[in-house]
Order: sequence, then C-alpha cells, then structure tokens
Amino acid sequence: MWQWCLTDSFPQEVQEEHNQAAKALLIWFIANIRWIAAHEGEQGVKQFVREVRDELKSA
Repeated sequence: MWQWCLTDSFPQEVQEEHNQAAKALLIWFIANIRWIAAHEGEQGVKQFVREVRDELKSA
C-alpha cells in the first residue's frame, strides 16, 4: 500500500532514510484516520482529509 511513497530518485546514502520517513508518515496518517473515524465519524474523516489536502496544496 505504501510503495507509491517510495522512490529511488535520491542518492543511495539517503534513500533508506527517505523510505523510512515515507512509511512513518503513512502510518501516522492511517492512525489519525482510524482515530477520527472512531471518535468523530465520517464527517470528521472528510474534514481531516480536506485539511490535509489544503496543506499539501499550499506546501
């Protein structure tokens, strides 16, 4: 599932570090979605996704 986050476009010495960071970020995102779904329901998940999307657009 997380393979799309991985890339081999970095120099070899930072490749593994990047891949580990990508995995950690995806795990964090999924954990947040699960928590929000359990506590705030579908509307909370939709709001979280909108906020993340907006942040990514402005980054």
